[in-house]
Amino acid sequence: MRRGSTERIDVVAFRRDGFAGEISIVAEGLPAGVTAAPAIIGQGQSSTTLTLTAADQAADWTGPIQIVGRAKVGATDVARAARPGTVLYAAPQNIPAHARLARSMVLAVTAADTAPLTVELGEGKTWEMSRAGKLEIPVKVTRRGTIKGNITLTAQGMPPNVQPQPLTLDGNTNEGKLALQINPQAPLGDFSLYLQAQTTASYRRDVAAAEAAAKTKAEIEKLAADLAAASQAAETAKQAAIKAAAEADAAFKAAQTAKQQATAETQAAADKALAEAEAKLKATNEAKAAAEKAAADAAVLAKTAAELKPAADKRAADAANAAAPKDVALFWPSTSTAIKITAAPITMTATAPAAAIKLGAQGEVPVKIERLYGFGEAVQVQAVLPGGVQGVTIAPLPVPAGQAEVKLIVQAAANATPGTHAITIKAIAPFNGQQLAVEQAVNIVIEK
Repeated sequence: MRRGSTERIDVVAFRRDGFAGEISIVAEGLPAGVTAAPAIIGQGQSSTTLTLTAADQAADWTGPIQIVGRAKVGATDVARAARPGTVLYAAPQNIPAHARLARSMVLAVTAADTAPLTVELGEGKTWEMSRAGKLEIPVKVTRRGTIKGNITLTAQGMPPNVQPQPLTLDGNTNEGKLALQINPQAPLGDFSLYLQAQTTASYRRDVAAAEAAAKTKAEIEKLAADLAAASQAAETAKQAAIKAAAEADAAFKAAQTAKQQATAETQAAADKALAEAEAKLKATNEAKAAAEKAAADAAVLAKTAAELKPAADKRAADAANAAAPKDVALFWPSTSTAIKITAAPITMTATAPAAAIKLGAQGEVPVKIERLYGFGEAVQVQAVLPGGVQGVTIAPLPVPAGQAEVKLIVQAAANATPGTHAITIKAIAPFNGQQLAVEQAVNIVIEK
C-alpha cells in the first residue's frame, strides 16, 4: 500500500446448517496508520469487500494481518479466522485463475510513494433508511499530482433492489453525494458497499528509483572527473621524476669522469662527489619507479571510472524515462461504508393490556409510534387476530400526523373464546407511494 491509498480484500463466507444471519468482518494486526472499517456480509449473502486505507503519514511496514468474521449463531457468539487465498498465475479474461490457500496474508506499506487519489465514502458511519426511501451518502475526493479531469464513481457491493444513481465529479469538484434508491423489495438489515473510482491521471512511477539513478550518475561523473585529474597529476609527476632521474644519471656519469681525471690533490673531493651523485641517482630512480607505478594505477582507476560512466548514464536515462509522467487509467476503490435498511419509516411499541379482559368487557392496547427519516404523515394501526378466536373485536385506529400514541380497544363479547391469544399489531405508513408495515406480537388474556 502507498501512503493515502485504499486497497480492497474480497471476503467469502461458506454458510452451514441453515445459518443466514449477518457476519461482521474485521482486520486484525494492522500497523499504525492503516485502518479498516468493519465490513458486513448481509443476511443471506455470501460475500463482501473489506477496504484498507493508509494515512498520508503511514510508515514503512511489512507483516502478517488476519481477517476475522464474527456472527451470532443462536445465542452463541462465533468467530472464524479467514483463510487467505492466492492466485498461482494469471489467466486470460473471463477464465477462472488457478488459486490455492496461502499460509498467511502479508501486508506491505511503503512511505516512498503516495497514491494519486483518495476517495472517502460515508464519513465512517452507518447510513439508515426505510424501504421505498432514498439515501444520500457524502463522498469526498482528495486529488494529488495531476488528476484534473472527471472522476466517475460506481457503487459496488450493493444488496438486491437498491439502485445507485450515477455520480461523476468534474475537475473542479471534490465532494458529492451518492444517491441510493431503496426499492420496497430490498432486503432488511446491514450491508457494506464502496465506490470504484475511474479517472485518468498523469502519473510518475517509481520516482525514488529515478532519483537514486540520477544521484549515482552524478557521483560517478564526479569520481571520473576526480580520477582523471588525479591521473593527469600523476602523469605530470612521473614526467618530472623521469627528468630528475635523467639529470641525476648525467650528473653521476660526470662525477665518474671527474674521478678518473682527478689528481692526488683532488681525489678525495672527486670520490665524495661521486658518492653523492650515486646516492642522488638511486633516490631519483626510486622516485621515478614510484611515480611510474602511481601514474599507472591512477590511469587504471581513471579508465575504470570512465568505463562506468556510460552505464550509469544509461541507467539514469532509463529510470528517468520510466518515471516520466504518463497518462494512465486509474481504477481506485473508496473507503467502505455501511447502510441499514429498515421495514418502514416508523418504529412501533405495543403494550399488552394490564389485566385479563372479562367476557363482555373491554381492555386497552397502548401503541406508540416513532416517525423516522423525516416522515410525518398519519399512520394506520390495526390488529390481526389468530385463527379460531371468536367474539373478540379490535377496531383499527389512525395515529394522526403530529401524534405519537393511540389506544386500541379490545372488545370481548359474552361468547368470546377464553384463553391467552397472540394478536399481531400492525402499523402501516404511507411512504413515497408505498404502504409499509411494521408488526409486533402482543398477548391478550380473555377470562370467563
